[in-house]
Amino acid sequence: MTNRVSNEIKSALIEVCTRFDSISDAFEIDGDHAHLSITNAAKVALSRMVMLMKTLAAMRASQRTGRKSEMLCGGTTSGHPHGR
Repeated sequence: MTNRVSNEIKSALIEVCTRFDSISDAFEIDGDHAHLSITNAAKVALSRMVMLMKTLAAMRASQRTGRKSEMLCGGTTSGHPHGR
């Protein structure tokens, strides 16, 4: 994962945590994936927060480069070989 993608993910994580009064305790990139530790204020399901974070990061990456699928998913739209 590139530093640019890592920064997009971290920025989205901070924005989502701020929006839902939650705290980003830790963020670490490990090869092709990220590890997150979040203290959730229980205003919204954690799965919803993660989905929103992924959506924001993908939208920002796409706007900046026009290459969302290559940058975030290794050349597919969802990380799956058939784009599902």
